[in-house]
Amino acid sequence: MPRLLYYLLVMPCCLIAAQVYADNVEDILRIEVMGRAPNVQHAATEVLAVTNSIDQTHVSTDSLASLLQDLPMVNLSGQGGLLQSVNIRGSARWRVQTLVEGIPIHTDRRAGSAAEFLSPSMVGQARVYPAVASTQLGAGAIGGSIDFTLHIPQSPGLALRYGTNNNYREVLVSGEHAASNVSWMINHQHANNSKDGNSKPIQDRFEQHSLVVRKQSERDKLRDALLLYSAANNVAKASADNPSSRFTLYPENEHTLAKIVFDWHNATVYAHNSQLTTDYSYYPSVTAV
Repeated sequence: MPRLLYYLLVMPCCLIAAQVYADNVEDILRIEVMGRAPNVQHAATEVLAVTNSIDQTHVSTDSLASLLQDLPMVNLSGQGGLLQSVNIRGSARWRVQTLVEGIPIHTDRRAGSAAEFLSPSMVGQARVYPAVASTQLGAGAIGGSIDFTLHIPQSPGLALRYGTNNNYREVLVSGEHAASNVSWMINHQHANNSKDGNSKPIQDRFEQHSLVVRKQSERDKLRDALLLYSAANNVAKASADNPSSRFTLYPENEHTLAKIVFDWHNATVYAHNSQLTTDYSYYPSVTAV
């Protein structure tokens, strides 16, 4: 009898309380979770040690390789300038895989970084993998990998820089249109020959122009659309001989990089086209005395 009274009196009260609580759940708390597309190297970061060399853009340097020179596992080799080479623990050139926004960059040129067409001011972050990464990142990463991520402007900006070492000049104009989720950057760099300790010229001059246009959205079917164009001219590269007596000049160097990411299994389409003119070498005449 007492048990029967319990079911008749207590259980209806519990059901009424549960019903009232269920009706007021949405009024108490509502959480909306939005996912972000994973980074192209997200799987690699779970396995490999990664070092972020920079977390801020607008670094005052005339070389993409100079962004990495403070890292203990990175060394610079070569003459400097636009074609400065990056060395990771004794590995360089085709043994170090270079990526831009997750896109592998390949070049047949023997000098400099494969991503030399990027202006340092346009780089927002650089992830360095100082270990054998061929299993995670594919062929060419036996000495490690470097992935450069572009800076995304959040407001209009103008940056002017000047370097006394080689009369380096740079102009960066950037902006964004919030309504359409479009950002852009325009960059101009110019550098004359620098000098060594004996005041002799080091053939490292160059001139480069770059343009980046990008559209990003987490709600549209087109998540990311990127277009990068870079054109350089009169890029000087010293040879193994005395730099003041022999060097090679690259009259033209153009790069076009495009990437589209869709909101369907993160499907990605990318293209990279490069044109380099290397048919002009300078040999100063020697006058017999």
